[in-house]
This record gives sequence, structure tokens and C-alpha cells, in this order.
Amino acid sequence: MAWQRTETPLAAVSKPEVVLSPSVNFPSADKVVALLQILIEFSVTAPFTLIRFISQPQLSINQILMEEWVRQIQAWLQAGIKIYFFVHCPLEYMSPHNARYFQQLLEESGNNIILIPLRRFK
Repeated sequence: MAWQRTETPLAAVSKPEVVLSPSVNFPSADKVVALLQILIEFSVTAPFTLIRFISQPQLSINQILMEEWVRQIQAWLQAGIKIYFFVHCPLEYMSPHNARYFQQLLEESGNNIILIPLRRFK
């Protein structure tokens, strides 16, 4: 069972909840801000959270969404929430680039975050 690998088994977590934010191919970056409030609900019902961020191939869209996630991660860290976060892209060859960009935003945010060194892809 996957939950045996975590620090706290799911059965022991008080009121665990899964919140999904759907992946949408936005037609343009200017619509992201309006859609962001509809598509993403930031809520944690356990002492940890696992986020699978499905990025988009367009940097302009990722930038808006990732900056919002950085702010939310800052708030959760201040509240003592443990965060497991990974980045994916429907175009797999873009996933490492998008993960590096998100890591850069986290580093620039000034949080004391344990970051995994990313191998440089050409």
C-alpha cells in the first residue's frame, strides 16, 4: 500500500481530503487569472499535502500559476504543513524545464525549503 511509505498512514490522519485542480489548456495567459479562482482550491486537512502540479507548455501560463503556488506554499510552511510537490507536463519533454523554473521561484521566495538538485538537461 502506498500510504505505508508516508510518515503518517492515511488511516491515522484526521479527516484527510483530496482536492484536485484540473489541467486545462488555456487559450491565452490573460484568462488564467480569472480561471485560477475557479479551478484551484487551496485546502489541507492533514499535517501534510501532496501536490501534483500539471504545468502547461507555455511559460507565461506557468508563471502565473506557479507564483500563486509559491505564495500558498509559503503560507502552508508557516502553518507547519509538510509539502510534497512534483511538476508534470502533458508534453513530457517540458517537465524538467518546468520543474527547474518552479524550483527557481521557490529559491527566490526566500523560504527554507529542501530542494532536490536537478540534473541539467540540454
